[in-house]
Amino acid sequence: MKKQWLLLLTSVALLGACQQPADDKAADQSSAQTEKQAKQEATFSIQPLEGEAETKQVTFQEGDKVLDVLKANFDVEEDKGFVKAINGVSQDEDKQAYWMFYVNGEMAPKGADQIELKAGDKVEWKLEQMQAESESEAA
Repeated sequence: MKKQWLLLLTSVALLGACQQPADDKAADQSSAQTEKQAKQEATFSIQPLEGEAETKQVTFQEGDKVLDVLKANFDVEEDKGFVKAINGVSQDEDKQAYWMFYVNGEMAPKGADQIELKAGDKVEWKLEQMQAESESEAA
């Protein structure tokens, strides 16, 4: 009788040990998928009025907003979601030059604090000079 109990306990222990690696594999795969989903890439380009653009490949997590990723990767001054300066280059109200941004070649329809990034997005920040109405009518 003792041999049967010993055999039964040994069998249960062996089956339990065999089952463990399968659970670990599933957990590892799930973790790898979560990490893969969490880390996504986009390209940010910063173009001042004069000089060359700085382009940088950035990583972010699903759900991150354009402004959050900009602030995490560049030196940014902002006020209530409006970008005032990037990497020490400030907008210039006297020259009517303001930071504008484009996502995948199109001007953003909302603020940078409202737009979620997607994998592969190309975000361009450009310091653009606005034309006064009289200047645009003359042209």
